[in-house]
Order: sequence, then C-alpha cells, then structure tokens
Amino acid sequence: MKKQLTILITGLFVVTLSFAQTAVSVRDIQFVSPTDLANCKDLSSYDDQEIKTIGIVMHDGNLTELASGSVNGGYRPGVHILDTSSGGMGDFRGVQIHGVYTDGAGQSQPVSKLDNLVAGMIIEVTGEVGNYQGETQVFPSDNSSVNVIGSITAPSAQVIDLGKLNDNTRTNNYVTGEEWEGSFVQLNNVTVVSVS
Repeated sequence: MKKQLTILITGLFVVTLSFAQTAVSVRDIQFVSPTDLANCKDLSSYDDQEIKTIGIVMHDGNLTELASGSVNGGYRPGVHILDTSSGGMGDFRGVQIHGVYTDGAGQSQPVSKLDNLVAGMIIEVTGEVGNYQGETQVFPSDNSSVNVIGSITAPSAQVIDLGKLNDNTRTNNYVTGEEWEGSFVQLNNVTVVSVS
C-alpha cells in the first residue's frame, strides 16, 4: 500500500508540474544572437511554441485596432508590452501581443480584453509565439489568456537615431535595429519623403 501511495503522489506531482508553466521573459522571446542578425536571421527561438509571458502595456489597447474582414467584429486588436525586468526600451525588451485567436468552430475572434488595457498595466499573456512579415508576435490562446496582474507608471518612449533601424537605402539594419522591434521609440529631426 505504501509503495502504491508513493507512486500515486509522484504521478500527481509530475502531472502538476507539466501544467504549471513558467513565464518566459519578453527579452528571451525576442533575443536573437549577433551572429544570426549578421546573417539576416531574426526568428525567435520560441517560434511556434506555447509560452506564458508578463509585460508592461506600452499604450492604451484601443489605439491599435486594424480593420479586418476575416475576424468576427471586423477588427484586430493589439498592444505592445515591455519586459518587466527593465524600465527602458531596446535590448529586445518589447513585443507585440496580436489579438486574434481561433475559436472551437474555426472562426477568427478578436481578443477583446486588449481593448480595455491602459498603458502601465502589467499583464500576463499565454499564447503562441509567431512571426508576421518579419515581426515576432505573441498570439493569445483565447480571450481569457490575457490577465491584468498589476499596474505601474506607463513606459516612456526612447529617443533613437533612425540609422539604428535602416541604412541610407532604407534597408532594415538587423544588427543594430532588431533589438528595437516592438519597442516604443521617438525619432527626432526626420522628414517623411513618401508614404507607401
């Protein structure tokens, strides 16, 4: 009996551990080695993996809705979050939370919880890391996969030089620009020459 009880307790402990998910930092999700960046490889090492992460909301949630005919409600919400380990931008500390999930009927639904977020809220998100047109994003599993767990002062933009992001031919500069992906930045003394 004692042996069976020990086996049962061990089995329950293993099952419990398998469901407990440790949070992955935003920086760990975003980080790409200098060698990979020099070779124009910017894919997250967590791509296609289910993760839980915690971050500080950089902007109010209702400011980034994109019109979409493929999502119920006609829009795609989103926010960007900052790694909680730092008070500043850059160094791979920002990521986009892309607010669309697929429900049990195979329909695309907006993660409407994102609409109510306010800059400075600390949120916990469970979802899959993915990539859209070169940008790493976290796709929440469903509407209940985004939870507010605290609040602090809203993050401020970091002033950076445009040359960190693009070279003179408007080509992305992976080596110095990738760390700013998903961050809240301010560009000074620039002139818009065309909009495409």
